[in-house]
Amino acid sequence: MSGRSQLPSSNRPASPPSQAAIMRATRQVESWFAGRKWKVFPFQKQAWKSFLSGQSGLIHATTGTGKTLAAWLGPVIEALAEAEKNPCSITDSPLKVL
Repeated sequence: MSGRSQLPSSNRPASPPSQAAIMRATRQVESWFAGRKWKVFPFQKQAWKSFLSGQSGLIHATTGTGKTLAAWLGPVIEALAEAEKNPCSITDSPLKVL
Protein backbone atom coordinates (compact mmCIF):
# COMPACT_ATOMS: atom_id res chain seq x y z
CA MET A 1 0.00 0.00 0.00
CA SER A 2 1.28 3.46 -0.84
CA GLY A 3 1.79 6.24 1.66
CA ARG A 4 -1.22 8.18 0.42
CA SER A 5 -4.82 7.58 1.33
CA GLN A 6 -6.88 5.38 -0.92
CA LEU A 7 -10.16 6.43 -2.51
CA PRO A 8 -13.26 4.47 -1.59
CA SER A 9 -13.75 1.67 -4.11
CA SER A 10 -16.77 3.41 -5.64
CA ASN A 11 -14.60 6.46 -6.48
CA ARG A 12 -11.47 4.62 -7.56
CA PRO A 13 -10.86 4.20 -11.29
CA ALA A 14 -11.20 0.62 -12.56
CA SER A 15 -7.58 0.65 -13.66
CA PRO A 16 -4.71 3.07 -13.14
CA PRO A 17 -3.90 5.43 -15.99
CA SER A 18 -1.49 4.15 -18.60
CA GLN A 19 2.10 5.36 -18.76
CA ALA A 20 1.24 7.03 -22.07
CA ALA A 21 -1.60 8.95 -20.38
CA ILE A 22 0.74 9.95 -17.54
CA MET A 23 3.30 11.21 -20.07
CA ARG A 24 0.66 13.24 -21.93
CA ALA A 25 -0.60 14.75 -18.68
CA THR A 26 2.97 15.55 -17.60
CA ARG A 27 3.55 17.34 -20.90
CA GLN A 28 0.36 19.35 -20.31
CA VAL A 29 1.69 20.48 -16.93
CA GLU A 30 5.11 21.28 -18.41
CA SER A 31 3.38 23.30 -21.15
CA TRP A 32 1.49 25.20 -18.46
CA PHE A 33 4.85 26.09 -16.87
CA ALA A 34 6.31 27.12 -20.24
CA GLY A 35 3.28 29.28 -20.99
CA ARG A 36 4.12 31.29 -17.91
CA LYS A 37 7.83 31.32 -18.80
CA TRP A 38 8.55 29.28 -15.68
CA LYS A 39 11.09 26.50 -15.37
CA VAL A 40 10.23 23.10 -13.93
CA PHE A 41 12.89 22.33 -11.35
CA PRO A 42 14.35 18.81 -11.12
CA PHE A 43 13.05 18.38 -7.55
CA GLN A 44 9.52 19.12 -8.80
CA LYS A 45 9.75 16.46 -11.51
CA GLN A 46 11.13 14.02 -8.92
CA ALA A 47 8.23 14.78 -6.57
CA TRP A 48 5.72 14.13 -9.37
CA LYS A 49 7.46 10.90 -10.34
CA SER A 50 7.56 9.73 -6.73
CA PHE A 51 3.88 10.49 -6.17
CA LEU A 52 2.87 8.75 -9.39
CA SER A 53 4.81 5.64 -8.36
CA GLY A 54 2.92 5.53 -5.05
CA GLN A 55 5.65 6.89 -2.81
CA SER A 56 5.27 9.52 -0.14
CA GLY A 57 7.92 11.86 1.13
CA LEU A 58 9.00 15.24 2.38
CA ILE A 59 9.92 18.19 0.17
CA HIS A 60 12.61 20.39 1.67
CA ALA A 61 13.44 23.51 -0.33
CA THR A 62 13.89 27.23 0.16
CA THR A 63 10.85 29.50 0.36
CA GLY A 64 9.58 30.53 -3.06
CA THR A 65 11.15 27.68 -5.02
CA GLY A 66 7.95 25.83 -5.92
CA LYS A 67 7.30 23.30 -3.15
CA THR A 68 3.54 23.72 -3.43
CA LEU A 69 3.60 23.04 -7.17
CA ALA A 70 5.91 20.09 -6.59
CA ALA A 71 3.46 18.55 -4.13
CA TRP A 72 0.19 19.56 -5.77
CA LEU A 73 0.89 18.81 -9.42
CA GLY A 74 1.58 15.09 -8.90
CA PRO A 75 -2.09 14.50 -8.04
CA VAL A 76 -3.12 16.89 -10.83
CA ILE A 77 -1.09 14.89 -13.37
CA GLU A 78 -2.72 11.71 -12.11
CA ALA A 79 -6.21 13.26 -12.37
CA LEU A 80 -5.53 14.55 -15.90
CA ALA A 81 -4.34 11.10 -16.96
CA GLU A 82 -7.36 9.40 -15.38
CA ALA A 83 -9.69 11.94 -17.01
CA GLU A 84 -8.82 10.51 -20.43
CA LYS A 85 -10.98 7.50 -19.49
CA ASN A 86 -13.13 8.97 -16.72
CA PRO A 87 -13.82 12.70 -17.20
CA CYS A 88 -13.80 14.64 -13.95
CA SER A 89 -13.43 18.12 -12.59
CA ILE A 90 -10.78 19.37 -10.20
CA THR A 91 -11.67 22.03 -7.68
CA ASP A 92 -8.97 23.79 -5.75
CA SER A 93 -9.61 26.02 -2.78
CA PRO A 94 -6.90 28.02 -1.02
CA LEU A 95 -6.13 26.89 2.49
CA LYS A 96 -4.41 29.17 4.95
CA VAL A 97 -2.48 26.99 7.36
CA LEU A 98 -0.68 29.52 9.50
